[in-house]
Amino acid sequence: MTVTLEQPTRTADLDILTGLCGQSPQQLEDLLDQLVRSRLLAGWRHISHEEISWRLSPQVEVGRAANQR
Repeated sequence: MTVTLEQPTRTADLDILTGLCGQSPQQLEDLLDQLVRSRLLAGWRHISHEEISWRLSPQVEVGRAANQR
């Protein structure tokens, strides 16, 4: 049986996210790249100069669904 979960995209204002994380925009981009390499995120991108979006990896979504049961 194959389970396919739709990967919702999350978005955030870059200034707010850098403030919450205590990192510069470049450090935050490096962190997001590391999360993609570790397969916690499926990907991320700039929507505009002020906003980014990301998608959780399928493994994270499956783990969340299992924990909610």
